[in-house]
Amino acid sequence: PHSEQRRANMEAYKLHPLVLVQVSDHHTRMKAQLPPGEEPPRVLGCLLGFQTGNREVEICNSFEVPYTMTPSDVPGGPDVPVFNTTFLGQQQERYKQTFSQWDVVGWYSTGQEVVPQVDLQIHRSLAALNESPVFMLFNPKANLGAANSGAAGGAGGKSDGGPGVATKDLPISLYETVVHATDATTAAHQTFEPAEYKIETVEAERISVDHVARMSAEQSAPAGQYVAHLGSVASAVEMLNSRVETLLLHLRDVDAGRTPADHGVLRAAAALVKQLPAAGSENFRKGFLAEYNDTLLITYLAAVTKGTAELDVYTERFNTAYD
Repeated sequence: PHSEQRRANMEAYKLHPLVLVQVSDHHTRMKAQLPPGEEPPRVLGCLLGFQTGNREVEICNSFEVPYTMTPSDVPGGPDVPVFNTTFLGQQQERYKQTFSQWDVVGWYSTGQEVVPQVDLQIHRSLAALNESPVFMLFNPKANLGAANSGAAGGAGGKSDGGPGVATKDLPISLYETVVHATDATTAAHQTFEPAEYKIETVEAERISVDHVARMSAEQSAPAGQYVAHLGSVASAVEMLNSRVETLLLHLRDVDAGRTPADHGVLRAAAALVKQLPAAGSENFRKGFLAEYNDTLLITYLAAVTKGTAELDVYTERFNTAYD
């Protein structure tokens, strides 16, 4: 009964896709450095975010933290990873300079299941940074195509944060610690309990994650629409550059007398040159500055319009709340 009451009051977690990409990349880089078939070591790191309400924590970013293995506090127990506190503090300060509202809200690890003897000691070591950190377990061996809702699914491991089929489960689980105390004569002990979460994204994140998700296994190149557009533009510029170089080479040969002059080609080249803007003239500079100022003015007007619209929405919500 005590445990059920604690779980009802658990905080809601909003998890950004960037965290999943970074943790997966951390594991992949460690695995790529090893010979084929060798099991990669456990990777650890910290989760960054902020609290948006009394019961909501938003996990926005993460960073890896080196660690050393030390003997366990429990006699006969397995060795426990201990974070490099100096590195952790330096990384936290660097992020604070850019994202002042971000704090360490928890930690992550790879693995197929929670190891209480080890993970609880790691969890307690972060008490100085956060009194109630969250633990994210990433399972790199999870079979997303299998209909299993074990460690890979966790509690609330769907992209919509609610019930769903196992094939849409993410290979992560979030855990909080729960203190159990049956009576005054029994010592209290902690256990990990699954925590619900949902995926939270912003527009820039969706674009970036879309490119990562569309990586081609054959060509190892992004296949997003924006990248495809940039690729076509780059191909067009290369083709134009090749043709201009061919034309310049022909004109140099004609000027040196190595190639007979073709007046039709020379007239076409002269017409092409006359179409180019005179970048050094006074008229060009005036026209360029006028167009540049018009563009800036349109940008400023768009920003003012957007700010006015947001202020109008805020005013309506304020009036609704306090009328």
